[in-house]
Formats: sequence, structure tokens, C-alpha cells
Amino acid sequence: MQQLNERWREEEGAEFAIRIGVHQGQAIVGSFGSQKRSDYTAIGLHVNIAARIETAAQPNTIYFSEAIARHLAPNLYTSTGHFRLRGISEELELFTSLPAESNAQRLVS
Repeated sequence: MQQLNERWREEEGAEFAIRIGVHQGQAIVGSFGSQKRSDYTAIGLHVNIAARIETAAQPNTIYFSEAIARHLAPNLYTSTGHFRLRGISEELELFTSLPAESNAQRLVS
């Protein structure tokens, strides 16, 4: 993203920011709608949680839930804090990955 933004700043005078939220769980996936208009999408509680995590993320970051963190080595991520997400009754602890340089350093130690 940084490389693209550098080029876009030079060429277009504009920047772009993204936020990504990742969660894991069951969802219903398929084409929904009518014969005239239909969308291929995913729906369900866990999809909504991922969308809420995305909203909580800072620009140009990836936040993920504990459900994802459980699959990673503890030295690869850090907590970003506890968040109350809209439409979710309980606070969730969210995480983000550590920079690649930090991960390499931790693996060597």
C-alpha cells in the first residue's frame, strides 16, 4: 500500500487507505436476490463481526479476532485492545500482526 500511495501521490496527487477485518466462523455463501438482480455474497453473524472489526481498524491496518489469533504463534501478533463493536453484545479483544522485521528478530532470538 505504501508503494502504491507513493506512486499515486506523484502521479495523481492522491492517496488511498484501506482497513481489513478478519474473523472466522460459519456463514451462508451463495447467490441471493431475484432473477433480475442477484449478488454472490456471504451472510451471517461471523460475516457481520468481520465487518465490525474492519470498522474498528485504523487506516492501513489489519485487525483480527481471537478466533484468528488462536491459529498464530504468539510472537507474530499483538493486542490492539478491547473494543465494543456495534451490534455485538460483548467486548472483543482485537489483534494486529507485528511488522515483518519484528517477527524475524523474534524468531532469531
